[in-house]
Order: sequence, then C-alpha cells, then structure tokens
Amino acid sequence: AANLDVRLAQSEIDKLALYLDASPQSPKQVDSAALDAIGAVSDEDGFMSLVNAVLSGDQPKLAGEMVRMREMALNPVGLLLAFERRAAQLARIAARLGPRGSFDDLGKGEKAQLGIFFREEREIRNQYAYWRGPRLDRLTSRLVELHRELLANSQAAHLLLAQALTGMARRPARR
Repeated sequence: AANLDVRLAQSEIDKLALYLDASPQSPKQVDSAALDAIGAVSDEDGFMSLVNAVLSGDQPKLAGEMVRMREMALNPVGLLLAFERRAAQLARIAARLGPRGSFDDLGKGEKAQLGIFFREEREIRNQYAYWRGPRLDRLTSRLVELHRELLANSQAAHLLLAQALTGMARRPARR
C-alpha cells in the first residue's frame, strides 16, 4: 500500500512494468502472480491468510492455517496484533458507513483511505458483513482480553491463541 504517496505508487508501477517487460507501446496484463512476485514480503503477509480464515469462518482453510501457525512458530502476540489491526479496520469501516450503510456505498478513494485494497476486498467485505455492531464490540473486547492472557502466560501463548482463534472462527461459520 502506497498510502496515497504518489512517488511510491509510481515506483511500484515502474517495478511492475520492468518485471512484465511492459511499456506504453507494449502494455501487458497484470495478474496477482505478478503482484506477488514484485511485492515486498512482511510478517503481516504471513499472518493475513490466518486472519482471513478466522474472521471469515472458513473452517476448511482454518485447519491448514492452524497447522502452518504451529509449524512456522508464528509469534502469538504479533499474530494477535494482526487481528487487532483488522478489527480496528472493520471499526473504521463501520464508523464511515454508519448503522445503515452498505459496503457498496464506499468509493475507491474511501476504500483506499480505509486500507481496503483489491487483493483483500472480498475478504474484508465478508468479514464486515458479519463483524459489525455488537459482534464487532465483542470481538474487540475478546482480542484485548486475549492480548492480556498471552502477555501474562507466554509459555502457553500458542495454545491459548489456537483455542481462542478456533472459537472465533466458529461464529461466522454458523451463518
């Protein structure tokens, strides 16, 4: 995300054009594989597939993500922070739209301001459909409580997190 930084966005476009061997005279189609190939990898990238599986209630994907979390020894607190950031993002969306607003009411500029980019728009849309109002309040409270638990009991942090995430994923899966 360039966060509306025109120079950074232009740099990313130039890098993508170079990767695809594209030019104004010879345009190329961009696909997600090309974007993944040139994109910088961050810890957040490793967390988001699990965040999306849990908050979307994607039970089939969740099992594999939980195994991956254990095998990669993902930092429980770092992972929880990714959940907290997504919950905060959903709260910002809810505040922007109000109680009767629709996700479809958001324009491209508003989506960019809210950190909704095309790669994750579908997941965020689905999560927003479930996690709003009192449910979002409960999720946020649970994440804060879980954060305290992880910090207080670092020896069992992976187990505590796995149990909590499995419970969270059951809620949207019921719909």
